[in-house]
Amino acid sequence: MSSRKRRTFSDEFKKDAVQLLEEKGYSLKEASDSLGVSQNSLCNWRKKFGKDAPSNDLEKENRALRKEVQRLHEEREILKKALGYFAAEDQK
Repeated sequence: MSSRKRRTFSDEFKKDAVQLLEEKGYSLKEASDSLGVSQNSLCNWRKKFGKDAPSNDLEKENRALRKEVQRLHEEREILKKALGYFAAEDQK
């Protein structure tokens, strides 16, 4: 059994490969053969870096907004408890 070392590619290389597919009009097989990578890898890179891929900025914004919503929910719960406490104090 031969052990092949796994090749790694930079994000820049992957983006250039996807550009061959989307902008230059290469077929998946043509791009795969000319770059020396598998068609499966190109498909995965297209999902990650292609035109239809989710924007990284949008993902960051979405994460930040979810965190803010969680914080606001926690603050609201604290205020509800405080309101209940002060309402009970007024009735004494």
